[in-house]
Amino acid sequence: MSVLGPSGKRGFGGGSSLFGREGSDEISVDLNLTPLMDVMSNILFFLLAAFGAAVVSYIAVSVPVQSDGPGAEPKLDAVTVNLRVLPGEYRLSASNEKVEAAKLDAHRKALPKVDGAYDDGALSEALYRIKLDFPATDTLVIVPSETTVYEEIIRIMDAARERTVDGKKLRLMPKVVVADLVKAETAP
Repeated sequence: MSVLGPSGKRGFGGGSSLFGREGSDEISVDLNLTPLMDVMSNILFFLLAAFGAAVVSYIAVSVPVQSDGPGAEPKLDAVTVNLRVLPGEYRLSASNEKVEAAKLDAHRKALPKVDGAYDDGALSEALYRIKLDFPATDTLVIVPSETTVYEEIIRIMDAARERTVDGKKLRLMPKVVVADLVKAETAP
């Protein structure tokens, strides 16, 4: 490769430059790429970290909190709502130590799939009934099965978030906890 100088001749006239010596066809450029690679790897690391944090921030899921103390009494107008997602149905239950069992059993339901899909409308209706009986309830604990996919959990969260009643939006269970069953190990 040859480089023509300002006079149309090869070289840059008088001595050497960054691109070689006068009259030489060889161009040698020594670029130190180490600082550039350091900067690029740092930028890549922070972009990946920011992307991971952004993905997690889009899912509104809360975690269980520690109770107020050993003497804290459970509220009578709030229950813990559990939803087990099984391959063929939803199983809904409510629990509170201070509420009589008959009142809680009225909200124990099995909601089977309709036409091969989970019945989110029936789920929303059942959660609405729980909210009417226990107005301080705001948390739903979802226990997915091993076959439950992400989209199903998102649909459950949408059905549990709010419901329109008489043209007004009523917040049902805006706090959602995604849990897992503890599997008991049996002795051989």
